[in-house]
Amino acid sequence: MAIIISLILLISSAAASSAAADGGYGFSRHTTNVSPTLSVAPSAVRRCRRQTRGAPVYTSGGAYVVKISLGTPPFSIVAIADTGRDIIWTQCKPCPNCYQQIAPMFDPSKWSTYKTVSSSSPTCSITGPGNSCSSDSVCEYSISYGDGSHSNGDIAVDTLTMDSTSGRPVAFPRIAIGCGHDNAGSFDSKVSGIVGLSHGSASLVQQMGPATGGKFSYCLAPIGNSNYSSYLNFGSNAVGLWL
Repeated sequence: MAIIISLILLISSAAASSAAADGGYGFSRHTTNVSPTLSVAPSAVRRCRRQTRGAPVYTSGGAYVVKISLGTPPFSIVAIADTGRDIIWTQCKPCPNCYQQIAPMFDPSKWSTYKTVSSSSPTCSITGPGNSCSSDSVCEYSISYGDGSHSNGDIAVDTLTMDSTSGRPVAFPRIAIGCGHDNAGSFDSKVSGIVGLSHGSASLVQQMGPATGGKFSYCLAPIGNSNYSSYLNFGSNAVGLWL
């Protein structure tokens, strides 16, 4: 039976939904199995409430973010959920050119499960055409967004942990992530990076593989409506809605 996963959704004050509409990052209204957050029919909102399996999320400013953990022991980060791109990345020490971040920054030197990826490794290729090779043969990524924001850094593998509907954290080893050392743009200081949820090979959905059957869904309550919950599910508990 596929593991049922639900990411805890939190809210950032950054306008990620607006950025996505402009070619930036965040939830896209044109992604398969996506529940738009605008002009939602009352009946659809009632279905969203009935089918909720994950932790509740409150909307503010139009941005949805996810709470995950990296490394062993788990180090918590908060990242924007992006259905338009696939790379998972977070700001990393050392970070000579990073946007201001309130929470502690991920330090890969402190986690035994963190391993940089060689530029000759097949894992390097899943990050797409934006990858390159550093002088010491480490796979590097470079990603930019329509609003001018960008992130550059190393590709590594590490254990990614998230909460499940059973109440017990579930760990996924050797998930490819971007360790960003050069990040700038319209990112909010409350978030550490981005979690890619698109159809690409490097996305969280695809990297979970057989554990979830490549299935995920989310149901988003209308922005500003605190009477309903939003959730994101993976695996056999995933429910796609067309509103």
